[in-house]
Amino acid sequence: MSTKPRLLFAVPLIAACITGLAGCSIPLVGELTQTSVNDAYQTQVNALTPRVSDASLVTEHTLTVGLTAASTVAPYASSSQNNSYQGIDIDLASMIAEQLGLQVKFVAVGSTDELGQTCDIVMNVPADTTSSDFSVVGTYTAAATGFFTKGEATTTKATDISGKKVGVQSGSATKTVLEGSSLKVIEQEYQNLDEAFKGLENGEVDYVLCDVRPGAALAHSYSDISFVATLDDPSFMGIAVLDSNSELKGALDTACKTLADKGLQKLAVTRWIGDMPSLSDQTKLSDVLLNVNKTTTSANTDTSSTQTTTNSSADDGSTAGSNAAVL
Repeated sequence: MSTKPRLLFAVPLIAACITGLAGCSIPLVGELTQTSVNDAYQTQVNALTPRVSDASLVTEHTLTVGLTAASTVAPYASSSQNNSYQGIDIDLASMIAEQLGLQVKFVAVGSTDELGQTCDIVMNVPADTTSSDFSVVGTYTAAATGFFTKGEATTTKATDISGKKVGVQSGSATKTVLEGSSLKVIEQEYQNLDEAFKGLENGEVDYVLCDVRPGAALAHSYSDISFVATLDDPSFMGIAVLDSNSELKGALDTACKTLADKGLQKLAVTRWIGDMPSLSDQTKLSDVLLNVNKTTTSANTDTSSTQTTTNSSADDGSTAGSNAAVL
């Protein structure tokens, strides 16, 4: 079986993203005899022209980016073997920092309550969040529960999936959504999504149902797995910033629009999850009701999904990139 390479192309980002120097030049070998790497790095830092005053930042000359538990998973910021994090949020925040003329630092946060205290912005926040303290700008991904299949996806109708074998992750929110829907399928449980997608590739199931974001990242590593449709409505994700910090909020909004207009925001996303279609009503599975079944029944009934179980201890699949952040 041939698979897609996990990195399709190089992105002109920083080698160590915590500096925020996206696209900076690397000293030539000859130059290294005259100056150390640390000196060269400091020269690049000194060359930055901040577009935001230090009064608007938690740390001077630095955009401090908060990553919640929702962000520290693939494809947003998954950990690698050296305990660093790589993904969409790392790449995009690094690009934003460069637009603002700032270095960038990543910190783990519990919630948006830490805005203005331990971080300047928080990544991966639902755009429809209602708050009197902060706004969400620069939407860049969408969350939803979606089906993936092997081969070309040709359906958005429930009748085409009904009765088929569907792989789900044990104990996941996706499993709960499926079992509460009117869609009648045969469930096959896996301990993680990596094993579920391997099962799909090997013909154990007809579909995998999961959060489209890690699902798209995993599908991107296969040459013959494609997105089918969502089971529920998408929730769009963006970047939270305090309303009271008008200087940073305005600069952030401008930076996000610039990156979107130049296609760099899309580049940061597709690099990790491939060319996923924009989620909307048109990509949602038709004729399915949600929240109608509250319990799971056995295979000899016709009111809900049936289940089989496959056990595995493999880790969740992820991809790797040139940027890495240590939290």
